[in-house]
Amino acid sequence: MSENDKTNEDNVDQPEIKVVDKRKLDENGELRQEAKTEDKPEEKPEEKPQSCGTQTLPGIDYSTFVFSLATQALCHLGEVSHPEKKCIEIDLALARQTIDIIGLLQDKTKGNLNENEELLTRNLLTDLRLKFVEISKREAAHKQQPEEKKDN
Repeated sequence: MSENDKTNEDNVDQPEIKVVDKRKLDENGELRQEAKTEDKPEEKPEEKPQSCGTQTLPGIDYSTFVFSLATQALCHLGEVSHPEKKCIEIDLALARQTIDIIGLLQDKTKGNLNENEELLTRNLLTDLRLKFVEISKREAAHKQQPEEKKDN
């Protein structure tokens, strides 16, 4: 029995190992053919609704998460009634914090979002920041009016 025959007999019980090179560039720094076909957008699995008591909630993805934060900010700005209290309250500190959280998400996810998600985040932030400035000015004017009446 030769040495080659002996090694082949030993390997019969072991599973075959397959090595797949997933690098996008070849040894010359050129984009490999396999990498060119892999750049197609990945299909995300369908989000299943979550059930919470009697209410069915939509699946969570980046867009729904950012929309929920934007809704919170609008609630704190007094643009949307409070979901539990059913009244309108203005809390500029909480509104600013929520808007800053969306800005933080925009910074931290830069380059990792698709075009629609980037556009959504940018537009929501722009709208929320403009609303914040508008309502801040209006609130400051309301606070000054009673002081002016006291002076007269």
